[in-house]
Amino acid sequence: MQILKQSTSVKVIVGPFVDATDGGTPETGITLGSTAAEILKHDAAAVTDIASNTWAAITGADGLYNLTLSTTDTNTLGLLSVYVVDTAARPVRADFMVVPAVPYDSLVGGTDTLEVDVKAVSGDETAADNLEAAAEAIVASTCTTSSTTTSVLTNLTEATDDHYNGRTIVFRTGNLAGQAATITDYNGTTKGITVAAMTEAPSNGDAFVIV
Repeated sequence: MQILKQSTSVKVIVGPFVDATDGGTPETGITLGSTAAEILKHDAAAVTDIASNTWAAITGADGLYNLTLSTTDTNTLGLLSVYVVDTAARPVRADFMVVPAVPYDSLVGGTDTLEVDVKAVSGDETAADNLEAAAEAIVASTCTTSSTTTSVLTNLTEATDDHYNGRTIVFRTGNLAGQAATITDYNGTTKGITVAAMTEAPSNGDAFVIV
């Protein structure tokens, strides 16, 4: 199933069209003007006529056609189905998946990672700003030697006592990977974090984040 970018004009392939009687002979003379051609958008109650869309047989690919979908045709997220029925050929249906612009650009546009802009997807600027602020507040560091099950010595640079009190330390590597604990005290001089008893002591170099 081909992925399409929301509200973007695109040329798609429809077919193959084969003879209605023998089911094998390619039909190369299908024209939308004399045929029933519709699209059905996700969760739509009725089809949309596309008989006036640009349509052309693909040279050398008997029975396959290029169909141009407009920005209006692709304006609804989700499954988009194309139906073409002609008396000379057997009916053809082609399915596509319409996705938001940002995921499409990441998945199809050639980038290595999928980076979704909350504002672009949801349209909620406040939610996007809140998420960005929360991400910026995450602190990453590693443990040093002599940590215990209740005291984590770290490579943090913050010098103010109690700076991280009430926040949560989440271990990313080591035997405690995935374990979290509430910070009850932070010593700005020793860079030590006090937590409730964990299952074991972290090792030197174990990575964690404070959220």
